[in-house]
Amino acid sequence: MDRYQMPWPAHSDVGPELAAVKRALYGNCLTVGTEVEEVEREISAWLNRPALAVSSGTAALELAALLLADVVARRVVVVPAFTFISTVSPFVRVGAELRFADCLDDGTVDPDSVEAFVDHGDFVAAIVATDVDGTPFSRRIVEFAAKKRIPLVEDACPAWGSTDAGHLGFISTFSVSDSKILAAGEGGFVTTDDEKTLDALRALRRYGELPTRPDSDLRRVADYVGGNYKMPELTAAIVRARLPYLGDAIALAKTNAALLDEALSTTELLRPRALRLVAGSAMPHKYRMRIDESLDRGDVEDALERETSIRFLRTEVLPLFLHPAFDRWYEYRSRRDGHSVPPKRVHAPNAERILKRTIPLGDRGYPLWHTPERTVERWADELVDLDEKLKGLKT
Repeated sequence: MDRYQMPWPAHSDVGPELAAVKRALYGNCLTVGTEVEEVEREISAWLNRPALAVSSGTAALELAALLLADVVARRVVVVPAFTFISTVSPFVRVGAELRFADCLDDGTVDPDSVEAFVDHGDFVAAIVATDVDGTPFSRRIVEFAAKKRIPLVEDACPAWGSTDAGHLGFISTFSVSDSKILAAGEGGFVTTDDEKTLDALRALRRYGELPTRPDSDLRRVADYVGGNYKMPELTAAIVRARLPYLGDAIALAKTNAALLDEALSTTELLRPRALRLVAGSAMPHKYRMRIDESLDRGDVEDALERETSIRFLRTEVLPLFLHPAFDRWYEYRSRRDGHSVPPKRVHAPNAERILKRTIPLGDRGYPLWHTPERTVERWADELVDLDEKLKGLKT
């Protein structure tokens, strides 16, 4: 059950969370009340950017897609080939034509791949990019999108505490689900610098109703086709209780990642994560250990389980274009439009290679930001020993 265990913050006392939940229960309401108003203020200050509280990180991305629906419907949206499906599924649902961009060695989207779709004739209506494993994507994409006047949506859901995270997109999104460093069960935030965009997102969050209509006496008037994406008061209260400890958790995660970097810099077959940025500038949501081309990932996973105490993720995210969901989507499009709509051929070899040649260390029960430093020191020693044992498995 550890894989689904909620990771607690770097402190062990849950008194603040219990007090916050009690405060919310005795508050004025259970949805979009005082706690939500306060958490929006506190998160906005922490990010140094206006933030709107929503029901999940996926909901934040859905609001971005709904806002851009008129722009992207039946037009091309460039998305990462290597990310979680909720990054792109909201854009599929509003009718976008997806183009999958390959990734760099650290898993973030490759700027060359993104630019190729624009420069080679596709009319690109929007770009979506993910801060993979907590590492922000290249600023080249930000500059390219601005130059071409293409809306850029940043999925920063796992990147709390990373340099620039939450500031790279026209709209940026965060998550506080149970797998994130700021965990509150389910919840999220959507951010933007544009006041009109924020008002529109606020309306879309609440059934499309603008709270600042001139005729505000006319309640239940929808200006947009929105939905129910509101954050509950209890979630907001837990986020507020955990926010003061976020800095400590980020520092622990970076310390633990540095310990693994140091150990794996001395090994032959097990190698440190791919670092594109300066060490310490990204909050390691996951530590993606690389393995030598001569090794089979399954054999290494078996050895990790058999020979070490290290927690790791066997279940890994498939490159998006390998998901059956997109084949079904093209089948639906063919029936809807009355003619065959074949899938676009996807060339994303790096996304497939990362799946085969990396293993994320740490899991939901033992994330880097909660696992004691002494435990990760033991993991580091075990990796050095395991590297010697794996030499017998080289193909």
